[in-house]
Amino acid sequence: MFSINDGVLVFEGETELSSDEALQGSTVAAPVLDNAIAWIQSVLTPGNSMTFKELSTQAKAAGITESALRRAKKTGWRCVV
Repeated sequence: MFSINDGVLVFEGETELSSDEALQGSTVAAPVLDNAIAWIQSVLTPGNSMTFKELSTQAKAAGITESALRRAKKTGWRCVV
């Protein structure tokens, strides 16, 4: 599940990424990454959460790739398990 808590994007649950992968910088071009992060912040309003599948489906409809979502998560989302 993804949500925004106190202005921080939070991923709750299991991930396929190692801790090292989650902490690495992104290799996505900045405009693609910036667009993905801005879109996520507009969709995940405070108190609103959804599964990655739900987020991915909506992102695809908005022209955001799943790869961009995953890389955006790596840039600073806090993972809560």
